[in-house]
Amino acid sequence: ADVKAVVSGFNDPTGDPVKNAELSKQRAEAVQAALVAAGVPADRTLLEKPAETTDTGATNAASRRVDVVLRK
Repeated sequence: ADVKAVVSGFNDPTGDPVKNAELSKQRAEAVQAALVAAGVPADRTLLEKPAETTDTGATNAASRRVDVVLRK
């Protein structure tokens, strides 16, 4: 009952850092909205900006993602 879905957005290192930060946020908000639409109570979700939003995944596409972690 005390678990929250913590949603964090990431971006690749190409392009304008300010625009990338906004894209990361929009990705996270879209996933949060999808969770709520699927029946997860809004107060059980939390948007959290990671310390570093630019990820170095295997590819740029892999870096453009959202992580959802369940946290007590």
